[in-house]
Amino acid sequence: AGLGAISIASGIRWDRVLVVVQDRLDRAREKWAAGASSADLDLTGLVSVIAEGTGGLVSIEDPTSARVLAYSPSRGEADPLRVQTILGRGGPPEYLDRLRRWGVFEAIARGGEVVDVPDHPEHAWRRRLVIGVHGPGGRHLGSIWVQEGDGPLRPDAADTLRGAAV
Repeated sequence: AGLGAISIASGIRWDRVLVVVQDRLDRAREKWAAGASSADLDLTGLVSVIAEGTGGLVSIEDPTSARVLAYSPSRGEADPLRVQTILGRGGPPEYLDRLRRWGVFEAIARGGEVVDVPDHPEHAWRRRLVIGVHGPGGRHLGSIWVQEGDGPLRPDAADTLRGAAV
């Protein structure tokens, strides 16, 4: 999927982890072909990597799911819900209520699990996968959403999301 993984022993200091991660990123950057996008650890680069790994349209939202922090290009595949959310208009109340009833927001807040949100053709809402992102001490930092585009998501899209959330 083009994603790297680093195993971190419990109790290791974060400044040491940062040195190792930066070294790996520097090595990867050197290998990128001319004209390839940046391998930096900013949200824009991250959504591009996740989009490629999942085959979907990615957005990263704040902990309240009220603001989109970064999103991947849509290439005309975005459903109306994605467009409204990116433009800051938020999701339709009936959709947000549905997510609450299904426990999606609770699962995001807990973290660790990828939630599969089915499509709703009657509203032109496409299928989505979502996972919560958590920092040190389990603090909820936000969520990563992947909307299915014109084609299905990759079979290992949930695994890619789990890795990205870490």
